Amino acid sequence: MAEKRADTILELMRYIERATLNRALTDLTDDELHWEPHRGAWGVRPRSVCTTATPIGDGDWVMDFDEPLVIKAYSGGPPEPMATIAWLISHIGSVPGMLATRDFLGGDLQGGRDAPFMYQAVIFHDADHAVTTLRDGWRALESALRDATDEALERPSVEYYGPSNGMQLTVGALNEVSHHGTQMCMLRDLFAHRSSTG
Repeated sequence: MAEKRADTILELMRYIERATLNRALTDLTDDELHWEPHRGAWGVRPRSVCTTATPIGDGDWVMDFDEPLVIKAYSGGPPEPMATIAWLISHIGSVPGMLATRDFLGGDLQGGRDAPFMYQAVIFHDADHAVTTLRDGWRALESALRDATDEALERPSVEYYGPSNGMQLTVGALNEVSHHGTQMCMLRDLFAHRSSTG
């Protein structure tokens, strides 16, 4: 049975799943996955047709990305393009499953700056694979949290953005899933109403 901190995280997960993920993932189609809300939106595409400066991924399929543009956007410049559902789910889809493998949740993946980066993207170009991966990872994370102790979740861990602990890393990852899941819901709504005339 989960201790106090893990039980709080599990309650947050239940809320995210009920309010966001079920709506974002249920019956998701490939057409929705790749629909571009505007010309130049970032998506997932074959490397051979990608035009962004620094795409993410080392296989035949990559996520559009332009690091200099993102740095300018964070510095007050024009925002980066909107992203497709394929891009968003590639960004978050493997996160819950990878989080479940962290040492503070009973897995083998250790903290520290030399550890494999938890948010390493799996590039999804079909909806079934994306949805299955995210849902399977979600179940794995729930299972790991049910066995997690407060002491383990408080263990310090140095991550990409600086010092933190298991609780902070877990809540931060859930925030990523929640807010990008909300964007996916919005894109599905826009896709459904794309032919409406007002």
